[in-house]
Formats: sequence, structure tokens, C-alpha cells
Amino acid sequence: MKSILSFMLLALSSGAAAEELSDTTFHVKDKKIVVDVDCDKTRIQVYNAHGDELTKAYESEYVDGQEIERIYVGSPFIPKSKNKPFDSTIPTLFFGLGLHTNDPWGDNRHSTTIHTNNSRSWEWGLSPFHGTAALNRQKTWGVMTALQIKFSNIHIDRNFVMDGTNELTPYNGPKLEKNYLHYFSVNAPLMLGWQEKLWEHKFYLGLGLSAEWRPNLHSKYRYTAENGDNVKHDTKIPLNHWGINLECHIGYGSVVLFSRVALTPLYTLKNGHSAYPVSIGIGLR
Repeated sequence: MKSILSFMLLALSSGAAAEELSDTTFHVKDKKIVVDVDCDKTRIQVYNAHGDELTKAYESEYVDGQEIERIYVGSPFIPKSKNKPFDSTIPTLFFGLGLHTNDPWGDNRHSTTIHTNNSRSWEWGLSPFHGTAALNRQKTWGVMTALQIKFSNIHIDRNFVMDGTNELTPYNGPKLEKNYLHYFSVNAPLMLGWQEKLWEHKFYLGLGLSAEWRPNLHSKYRYTAENGDNVKHDTKIPLNHWGINLECHIGYGSVVLFSRVALTPLYTLKNGHSAYPVSIGIGLR
């Protein structure tokens, strides 16, 4: 009797083990293939060398001699590739100090030879159009361009005024309330850029050249006459309509710090001294 009971227990345990070992594993090159047989169904799963299950393009189950095919389209289990773009880091809106100096690599605070008051000079502008092209697969290096519209006001020493012959003459009349140069320009930079995600946002650098076109330059000054009249003067100044600039910027996220140095002068005075625009400021992209 004991022998019969022992044989029955051994048969039951063997059947349970056979059910647990219903999965069969094959190793093909660096892939692990697991075949699972569950009653009348057979499933196949494939894993890579790290134990990650490979993406299913489709799955076949064999049931009682007929094949059932399931197609996966847009499954949440299929990892989506992160195709991050190479962004333009040229500021879309910018504001800064717009200086004029006779030496773009020297002291830009106050240029005595062209009598500009750089502490009160400024510029602002916007970039309505941008373009980029990545140079590597990681999209950390690339080139970028933009079309910028810029407005500049350059204040002049109130002891001098500029006439239409590009000559600064001493001024001895009523006290000047305003005395500045004003011009509008279109700027087209072409820059090499590098960018990399740092914490939540991108850190980036840019360096390149820009071509600038200025249609005109105006000398404007204003004073109050002895009779109380408000007198305004607006004179067109001869200038170089085209110029080349060296540009660079650095930023994080949407905040950009930029600098622009003219390699060609905006205008030249009769005394032979030339005025080179220099800008430094902050922008948003």
C-alpha cells in the first residue's frame, strides 16, 4: 500500500514539474528566445543580451492548427525615438547698449575723437525669421541664420552737432535737450553653434559673422529757443550702407547674452576718424 501511495505522489510531482518547465529557452547569437506553451497556445518572446524584451512588430499565436496574427501599431510599449532638433539660439527679441567708437577693440565707454556719449546709447530689435542645419547626428553642432530688424540711437556730446557733410562742429547755442544719431538696419547673421542639454534646458554658444544693411543715418537734435519755441533739426548723414560684423552669444534656456563688433565703419568724419558700432546686450529666444 505504501508503495502505491509513493508512486502516486511521484507522478503528481512530475506532472507539476513538467508544467513549470513548459517554457523552453534558446540562445541564438546574442539573443534569448523563450517559447511558452500554454494549453493550446504557443507564444514566442525575444530578449537581447541585457535582458530587455525586443519590440514586437507583430505576434503570432498557434491555436488548434490555425494562426492568429496580432498587429501592433503605436503601442505604448514601443519606445519612441527622441529626435531632438538643433535649435536656433539667435535671440528673437533683444536689447542692449549700442556704442560707437573709433577703436572697436579699445575703450568703448566714451570715444573722444568722434564725440559720442556711449553711456546713453542703446539699440533694440527682433528676429522674425530663423533657419538652422545640424552638422552631426547628435545635433549638438550646427549652423544657424536669421533675419534681424534693428533700431539704434547713438547719443552725441551736447557740445557738438553733426551736419550733412560728416563734420562735427562745436555748438554754442541754447542748451540741447536731445542730440543723437538714429538709424534703422537689417542684419543677417550666419553662425556656427554648439548646444547641449544641461539639467532642464539647453546650454549653448554661437560665433559667426553678419552682413548689415542701413538705408540711412539721421542726426537729430532739439532745443528750446528764447521765445519758447521747440526747435528740432533732422539731417541726413552720409554713411556706409553695407557693413560686416563679428558676432557671438552665450545662453541657457531662453536667455541669451550677445555681443556684436563692427569690422567695417558706419561712417567716417571729415577729420578722418571712423565710427564702428559695438553692441552688448541681452535677449530672449
